[in-house]
Amino acid sequence: MPEKQLGVLKALDVAKTQLYHFTAILIAGMGFFTDAYDLFCVSLVTKLLGRIYYCWENYPISMR
Repeated sequence: MPEKQLGVLKALDVAKTQLYHFTAILIAGMGFFTDAYDLFCVSLVTKLLGRIYYCWENYPISMR
């Protein structure tokens, strides 16, 4: 079993770089970028939405 796994890893090591590899890198990079952008922006967007839809005029005086 370990020899078979080493054979697969050796085949991956000697494989030439193809368009598929660049496509996979681009897709993974875009996913990382959008996830980081979402984590950065979600706090700003929720505060803005809170000010639009839950402004102080809509709250009862006892909750202010």
